[in-house]
Amino acid sequence: MNYDVFNGDADGLCALHQLRLAKPAAAELITGVKSDIALLHRVHAGAGRPGNRTRRFAG
Repeated sequence: MNYDVFNGDADGLCALHQLRLAKPAAAELITGVKSDIALLHRVHAGAGRPGNRTRRFAG
């Protein structure tokens, strides 16, 4: 399972849109407000499972 984790502000939404256009993949979307620094705590990927990775987008 892939996870796309983005802030819900304009920058995060634009980055998400660009990522999904450039590299479409089935992924669970996790989003929150701009100041939510605990977004990654919502990912329950399970340690050591190779199918559970978070895609990263460098903008």
